[in-house]
Amino acid sequence: MQRNWEEISAELAACLASSQEHLIDIANNSGANYHSVRRYKIFGIKSRTENALKLCSYFSIITTKNVKKDLGFEDIMSVAKSTWDGTAAHAEFLVSLIESTKSFKLKKR
Repeated sequence: MQRNWEEISAELAACLASSQEHLIDIANNSGANYHSVRRYKIFGIKSRTENALKLCSYFSIITTKNVKKDLGFEDIMSVAKSTWDGTAAHAEFLVSLIESTKSFKLKKR
């Protein structure tokens, strides 16, 4: 799941403002376009662009959240439907694969 872009852009703007590196060095080292880096430093970061994401990576800014969701029957069915190729042989394989997990015991969270 993606983090809120306002949070990310504020963190990125703070990194750009506090960085002692020259903008050309940031651009070269991050792979971002120099003119974008300059514009972001002056005007802020408005949208989630490829250059902004390169800078996030460069400054080690996490752009996703690890959200654990309680999965249920609908999630299992959705994955099964999207995985199955429509053939009887594949259906048998998926059923046998699922049945093979019966003996596994998981600790409850």
